[in-house]
Amino acid sequence: MTKKGGGKPIGLNAGAIYDGSNHGWTPRLSLYGEKSGFYFRVSAATLNAKDLKPPKSQKYYHTAHRRQYHSTKLGYQWDGGDLDLALSSYRGKREI
Repeated sequence: MTKKGGGKPIGLNAGAIYDGSNHGWTPRLSLYGEKSGFYFRVSAATLNAKDLKPPKSQKYYHTAHRRQYHSTKLGYQWDGGDLDLALSSYRGKREI
């Protein structure tokens, strides 16, 4: 029906991304689903990154940072349209 909710009555998607330049992991998690035209998706991700380390063993100081992201979407889809409500939050912090 729609990819907004994921196309299944309920589903879970999890994963992680690694960035070698700052040794930062970004784990992420989403719970989603849809039934009878109603759909939802709840997602979260976070990053804890250390100082950047460019080639030749140099180091950039004060580049460490943390980020958190959360989002929620609820909606209803019918022939000819859909209506949804979305809420997102983003929080970042630099380590100095």
